[in-house]
Amino acid sequence: MFGLIAFGFILKIRDISRFNKELQFLLEYNERYVLYLDKFLNRETQTEEESQLYTYLIKKSGKAQELLGSTGLVDYRPAFSSYMISNYPLVVNIVQSLRNPVIISDELQGVNNFFLIRISNYEETIARIKREMKNPIQLLQEGVQFFVTFPITLLYWSGIIKYGTFMKISENIIIKLINFIIIIVGLISSIITIVAGWDTVKEIYKTVLTFLAHFSL
Repeated sequence: MFGLIAFGFILKIRDISRFNKELQFLLEYNERYVLYLDKFLNRETQTEEESQLYTYLIKKSGKAQELLGSTGLVDYRPAFSSYMISNYPLVVNIVQSLRNPVIISDELQGVNNFFLIRISNYEETIARIKREMKNPIQLLQEGVQFFVTFPITLLYWSGIIKYGTFMKISENIIIKLINFIIIIVGLISSIITIVAGWDTVKEIYKTVLTFLAHFSL
């Protein structure tokens, strides 16, 4: 059980590292986006600095849109239009139109707002993970869940199933029940081991397995 707790701790460190990298990217992208709005929006003269900044925003817009997730998908009504577009990827489209004076200020500010919301989400997630790293039960749950869902993870990594399917299976009630049972058994085994010794635990396991074998017959 202590091995699973240690493994859960390692997984939490991995998650914090990944989320920190994604957070730093969003902070930098949003900073450059706001800088472009302040210095170059509606300026007819295109300087080298403007070109470099615009190129960066265009090249990284796909990654920024991806990290925003559902936050960056909106029901969007184009300026001076009477129709709506569902799940409109706002960042990718707005950034491509930065040199277009047709864009209204609300749309430009909306992108910045979405970045701020997502940045706040990342900060809260990182803070939550840090709290969980101090909780052995949370670490045990993380370690158990990794090994229980590992076959499903392999299917996702190999491209056999999509991310949405992977998440649905991982969040399935049966998978959660298996995690819960393993955690409870592990905790009980650890307590008995500490109190009565490993030999007692082995005898209990032997009795349970014998009972299950007879029951299955």
